[in-house]
Amino acid sequence: RVAGRLLRSWCLVLILLAGCGGRDVPEVGVDGGVDADASPEGGATIDIYPMTPELQGAFGSTEYRLWVRPTGSPDSAYQEVPIFQDTVAKEGGPQATAVEPDLVSFAKLSALGAVTYKVQRLSGSMTNPNVVPGRFGIGVTRLGSDTVTFSVDSASNAYVMKDGSTLKTLYLELRFDENQSLVTSAEVAGFDFQVAQNKKEKIRHPLFIFQLPLEVAPPRPTDANVYVINPGDTSWRTFQTAGNYALDLPPGKSIAYFSPGFHGFSLENGDEYAILLVPNDHSVYLAGGSYVQFAMAPADGEVSNVGLYGRGILTHLASDQYTGSLGPRFVDPTPGTEFGPNAYSTGNRVLSNVWIDGITFNWTMDAAVDSYGALKTTNVQIFGWTYNADGLTMGKDSYTADLFTMSFDDQVKAYFSGAYAERLLIWQSASGAPIK
Repeated sequence: RVAGRLLRSWCLVLILLAGCGGRDVPEVGVDGGVDADASPEGGATIDIYPMTPELQGAFGSTEYRLWVRPTGSPDSAYQEVPIFQDTVAKEGGPQATAVEPDLVSFAKLSALGAVTYKVQRLSGSMTNPNVVPGRFGIGVTRLGSDTVTFSVDSASNAYVMKDGSTLKTLYLELRFDENQSLVTSAEVAGFDFQVAQNKKEKIRHPLFIFQLPLEVAPPRPTDANVYVINPGDTSWRTFQTAGNYALDLPPGKSIAYFSPGFHGFSLENGDEYAILLVPNDHSVYLAGGSYVQFAMAPADGEVSNVGLYGRGILTHLASDQYTGSLGPRFVDPTPGTEFGPNAYSTGNRVLSNVWIDGITFNWTMDAAVDSYGALKTTNVQIFGWTYNADGLTMGKDSYTADLFTMSFDDQVKAYFSGAYAERLLIWQSASGAPIK
């Protein structure tokens, strides 16, 4: 609430560390989480995920090219990283006249150790290239009018390269007691509060680089309990009622493995959207390079041992700016009243060993993650452009770490006791609050 009063309706990048005083931080790394934190000897380890020609044609960035190599290695070690591009603003909407960009590009990879990036802007020269989070003091070196390099050491899992904007970052450390009362706060780095001056300058097409930790023991397509789903395959689901489809895997299979490529959801019976209901003791894995279209919810009243993880993208293609033909655009069933469904929702169910790790939520209809229980969310990125799109609701006794959110409405909802969150990177949009 404090941050919301300070920053409501201002467009900025906010880095936040928040938690409940006296509470132990849950271990990250169980059930699809990642806990690698040491550099390998002899240089960095980098995992780059493919972009199929179909995805490149539909969502590939026309503004940037990106390469990465272990810091200290020769230029010949550079590998190109695929970049996605999205429309942010609604035509004629409030974002169109605010300082927010109309377009964004984002790249996603996993790395362990120090790496160096090379970025080329395809539309022309860069006037004032800079990288945030600003508190890391990341220096930018020019290689020409349109190309720069910079090095990072995995201090953050999200970096934003922007050009020409004077908007700065605000770093807050907030601590709450067991009664959710603010007990201490400290501003660690400054923010330019001359909002009127800042609003004269529109941010020009930033590039988000999501450098996630290496995956720990990800499932393999050949594992006995894995059912591989390739683009176009519909054998893994069963229609139930309007908008609801059950995850229906063969006996002995407990992990739905979505391979790289676009997985559009062919709707049935006149449905306008699709919710995938996942039973207990089953998980959904989105491999790096996968672009998968559905919403997800548990099938059982009390939920246990259910995960959504990987390095893929989960989308609704809900934006009115999506005019492609790869998949159907999910639409609001009751325009002007309720928005929905949420991209991932557990409601008020009791949760035990339920987690999300490494997923990017994109073009969601409503909230990206809506949970009132003990959900563990790590290394997640959220983009939501629709009018009522929220980021994440932290449920009772939940744990959230290394979250990036850039949603139209509220970014993080802290409504429940016992929630612990750290390392949140928030890009505040034209509406709502950074933390509510």
